[in-house]
Amino acid sequence: MLDKQGIPARDADILYGILSEDRSNGSFAPLGGMKGLGMAMGMEMIAGALTGGFFGDAPGKPWGEGAVLMAFSPKLFGAAGMVERARSYLRRFDGYPGQHSFAIRKAAMERGELAYPAESFESLKRAGAKSYVEYR
Repeated sequence: MLDKQGIPARDADILYGILSEDRSNGSFAPLGGMKGLGMAMGMEMIAGALTGGFFGDAPGKPWGEGAVLMAFSPKLFGAAGMVERARSYLRRFDGYPGQHSFAIRKAAMERGELAYPAESFESLKRAGAKSYVEYR
């Protein structure tokens, strides 16, 4: 989530606001950042054009009027060697998206517990209290 200044946030109150359609205190970040947002908007426009549907906020129209499904044959990607080619490609970089999260998850699995920052833990407890979930 992002707070109203666009800074990543972990405050459960922002989440509850978003769920009740109040985005005055924050919003969800687009999946994949700006590249992901651009791709999603492009696909929405293509789907609207190909189906005669719409994109964005179309007054008086519910979401889901048109949809496009794209499917690719694994043969197109040379699936037999794809995993090794991807590994070889990723070895060229010092890091890749998700690598840090993967390392944190792996360490947590080895320890058998999750280490939450105090701020995140308190936010989870507040969210639980609002949902009548008792912390023990």
